[in-house]
Amino acid sequence: MEWYKIVFIFSSLILGIQLLMSFFSTDSDFDVDFDGELTIGDVFSFKGLVHFIFGTSLTLTVFDNTKWITILVAILVGVLFVYGLFYLYKFMYKKLEQNINYETSLENVNAEVYYWDNRFQSGQVFVVLEGRRTLVNIENKDFTNKINLISGQMIKVSGTRDLVHIV
Repeated sequence: MEWYKIVFIFSSLILGIQLLMSFFSTDSDFDVDFDGELTIGDVFSFKGLVHFIFGTSLTLTVFDNTKWITILVAILVGVLFVYGLFYLYKFMYKKLEQNINYETSLENVNAEVYYWDNRFQSGQVFVVLEGRRTLVNIENKDFTNKINLISGQMIKVSGTRDLVHIV
């Protein structure tokens, strides 16, 4: 059996295992990590390498020879597989990003005080944003009426996701 057929079998097995792992939502780090922006560097990962090897070995297996022109075509097909993976990630990232509903303003929301600085009349509170409990900055807009708060105290706040004010 030729070497490229063996490589094709192994790369197919690895892709199949990755597919099964993604269906069952295991916490594997074979994939790219999205931190807000997708770059071409994210594709040069284990999965990108496997896609390149799979595309190259698939082409060599289909043509069933290793002439220089076939190898060149196989390398180009491998690069196309990697770029296809990149654009698939980019498409999926845009679709997922559009479905996130960001709350931009809060009005009379219950909050739990995390800490409070009496001298600067500011601190942080826990509020529920986007369905999860989030720590945000808070300040007292009215400096004439100083407020003393303690950790764990429940208060009403309003404002934006970046800075809330005591109601």
